[in-house]
Parts: sequence; C-alpha cells; structure tokens
Amino acid sequence: MFIASEKRTGYGVGPQSCFLIKYKPEEKWQYFYSEIQGFQYEPGYEYQLLLQRTERKNPPQDASKYVYTLKKIISKTAGPSKALPENKN
Repeated sequence: MFIASEKRTGYGVGPQSCFLIKYKPEEKWQYFYSEIQGFQYEPGYEYQLLLQRTERKNPPQDASKYVYTLKKIISKTAGPSKALPENKN
C-alpha cells in the first residue's frame, strides 16, 4: 500500500483526518478511514508499506471490519505526492 505525503479531511460519521492511499503506483489516490497499528506517519513523506489485514470480530457499526497492522516500511520518500485530490475543507 502507498500512503501519500499529506492527509485530507474525509467525511464518514463526522469529519476526520484520513490517509490517502493506493495499491499500485498508477492508481488514483483514495481516502482511507482506518488507522494502521504500529505506523508513525510523518507529513511530507510518501510511504510504501507492507501491511497485515485481519478481520475484526463484531466490529462497531462505525468502524472498519478490518484491523491493519504495519509489517514493514518498504520505502519512505521525502517530497510531495503527485496528483492528490483537492482538499475539501
């Protein structure tokens, strides 16, 4: 998974700060409403991560049915990510 160098405000139950992610370099960025356990995000860096996705038993209604856990940071590159969606603030 790729994580953009900036976060954006997403709107689920209410506004929240979201990662922008994509699974392949050629894809468009999409909002990611979950947290990633063990990952310390620093703005200004684009990341490529290896994650473990585990299905959560009985998730709360407003939460993802998956828990994401960092396995490895494959790359961390300084600089702005390209083709980010506009911030809707």
